[in-house]
Amino acid sequence: MKRVIYKKNPLIEVILQVRFPTILTINSNDPVDFQEAIRKDYPVYQLGIEREQELSFIAKEDSLFPTLQEKKQHKNHAFVSPDGKYKVNLTSSFVSMSTVNYTRWEDFFSRFRSVLANFVDVYHPAFYERIGLRYIDAFSREKLNITDKSWKELIQSPWIGPLSNVDEGDLINLGIDTEYFLDNKESRIKVHTGLGVLNNTEKVFIVDSDFIHPLTVKLEDYEDIAKYLHDNSGKFIRSVITDTLHEAMEPGELK
Repeated sequence: MKRVIYKKNPLIEVILQVRFPTILTINSNDPVDFQEAIRKDYPVYQLGIEREQELSFIAKEDSLFPTLQEKKQHKNHAFVSPDGKYKVNLTSSFVSMSTVNYTRWEDFFSRFRSVLANFVDVYHPAFYERIGLRYIDAFSREKLNITDKSWKELIQSPWIGPLSNVDEGDLINLGIDTEYFLDNKESRIKVHTGLGVLNNTEKVFIVDSDFIHPLTVKLEDYEDIAKYLHDNSGKFIRSVITDTLHEAMEPGELK
């Protein structure tokens, strides 16, 4: 399938994540060397704390009372570009890049490749445990000037479920979750489709597609896996939308 670039891009976020065996020093020590390596492009630092809790029971007389106890704290180090459009996240088990300004795969992956090379230089992971590439699309009929079209004219029927034969105005909520293997029978895709709202007022159709390779990958092989996931992402979204929606987004030749 020939790749295109949409002038009216529906993507609201793209995330590429690589997981690795836990490196405890990332959680116990500040990632000073890693920050210094990428600080020129991602100078804004933010720290998030995720608290892991477990349910335990305390015996009092003849009864057991449940209580939540904090087990561990996980640090999520974020490094953000000056314009706020790109973010690198680092924890003891993954490094990721996300953007709200996705234009084309080559540009996005070039940025990620540089960040990952710096990560490898600093932390020397043994291998990768999981690679994930996630695209979140929000299709707005208002922005595309196709308010006269129904969703069943824009989205292929398997992904709109009841909207195929239920009047759109009668539908209160819609969400479809699907997961299946890709053609290599190892990688998989998790998809959520449904109606949503942006900025509290704008009605959109959401296609959230997460392409996952959940098996061990050698450091030198991750690029091939990432490219495979990306190739499948393009084929997938084209299979979800109709020709009417495709043309409304003004596809252009990839140069």
